[in-house]
Amino acid sequence: MLMCDRIVACGVLMVSVASVGQTKQSELHLQLAIQDHRTLSMDGSLQLTIRMENVGERPVTLYNKLLRGHAGGVILRVTDDTGKEVVPESLDDDLVPPPEPSSPANERFVTLYPDHLWGRTERVLLSELVKKPGVYHLTCTYKSPVPNTLGQGPNFWSRERPALESNRLDFTVQP
Repeated sequence: MLMCDRIVACGVLMVSVASVGQTKQSELHLQLAIQDHRTLSMDGSLQLTIRMENVGERPVTLYNKLLRGHAGGVILRVTDDTGKEVVPESLDDDLVPPPEPSSPANERFVTLYPDHLWGRTERVLLSELVKKPGVYHLTCTYKSPVPNTLGQGPNFWSRERPALESNRLDFTVQP
């Protein structure tokens, strides 16, 4: 039986919460947060937090590696104030090996029960995201790197499922 899920995406910049978009596709909520000021120096960095929250009524299981790039599952996208995509100098792609069938499932997957969170925080150099000062918008997409055939656990979120989108976070880079 195919159950209708719900996607909720929101973003947080400092202490302000951006608008929340909602459709009826997923049980997961993808939240992108920047823990720094809205205005940053070109030679600085920002602390980026990516969180998944189960906002559904049943458990959801995810691959336990939340890495950047298409192979890692988390894709960051930066656009300038005109909406044009800013292409990074280097490819941001963590390599994710497929789960070892012999390792216990609790080492490869994390199950989020309703109202539970899971995520990661990392420091990102602004020079890796943008090339010059200006006003920018950051969004995040999560697409599981693991196919359903290799997943384990209740309601596994596989790469066959739709991608989750966060809303955009605005920040300014000064010289």
